[in-house]
Amino acid sequence: MNRLGRCLICLTSSRQELSPWHRVWGYRTKSSSTPRLHVESNTTKPGGLPTFCSLPSTAKRKWDIAAPRRMNISIPISPDAFNAAQISHVMRDWAKTGENPSPEYLLALLARVEALVDSFEPNNVSTVMRAFAMMKIKPDASLENKLTRRALAVVGSFEPDELSDVMWALASSRAKSSDALISSIHGRALATAHRFDSLSIADLFWAYATMGKRPSDKLVTILSIRIVSIAPDFEPESTADLLWALAKMGVKPHPHLVRAMTDQAIATAEGFKPRHIADLFWAFSKAGLPAPPKLVAVMSDRAVAKSHEFEPRHVSMFMWTLAKLRVRAPPHLAS
Repeated sequence: MNRLGRCLICLTSSRQELSPWHRVWGYRTKSSSTPRLHVESNTTKPGGLPTFCSLPSTAKRKWDIAAPRRMNISIPISPDAFNAAQISHVMRDWAKTGENPSPEYLLALLARVEALVDSFEPNNVSTVMRAFAMMKIKPDASLENKLTRRALAVVGSFEPDELSDVMWALASSRAKSSDALISSIHGRALATAHRFDSLSIADLFWAYATMGKRPSDKLVTILSIRIVSIAPDFEPESTADLLWALAKMGVKPHPHLVRAMTDQAIATAEGFKPRHIADLFWAFSKAGLPAPPKLVAVMSDRAVAKSHEFEPRHVSMFMWTLAKLRVRAPPHLAS
């Protein structure tokens, strides 16, 4: 069978996002079109928690770099001319545009990735693996094994965002996960926990939850402290994803974390989309946590403002979670 036959490739240009209730069953496709920007902050939350994780969140990540709105698929550049860094950047940019190259050009890109994979640096490995997942490309067994072996070889040099990118890719692609790789990533995460940013933490926990796994209590505790210290950096998607993941993994979050994330959700409510709102309250319900009245009021107002974007299942699930939380929905929302 030729390479085209051995690759399961989705060539559609859309990036449809599955509902949060698909995620309850362990799969989700994350949006690839909206750059996420992170503002460095030295702000820490009071409350007596240890401060060894109070370093500022890391600077803008490679996935925050804007890609062209549309790739020129007729550019006369053969993938054979690309080095390891260039091929990973090209794959990243294709993934961020929401498009796929022609089948012929894609096969040439895959062949070049396989030819160079043994020389990949850590960021090349994580970028290519995330790009494959975002583009819904399942490489054949040969390339998948080579990427896994290379990831294992360089895992000791992975930065936090690279660790979370690899885990996110494994979870999003529903690939057969390497226990050795996941274990090595866990060890590296423990060693670099003080440098994790908000998106890296949310993606890491989301990946564990989606794969039906759970990190050690030690890692959960260390990253929970880190979460509280960088809470002002969390954007709506990361806030919702984090709380969803903790609830899905059966982790009872520390009260300091719940308070920090609640305050941040209220502060950033204007950025919440329908699925973020639904995920947020599902997480409170699943974890058996009471929903603070102010959070309910703010998110109810936001739900009304975004009502034209709600799908019926969003509305029904949101109302169901409010009922389970024994929270009376405001009249203007119930109507």
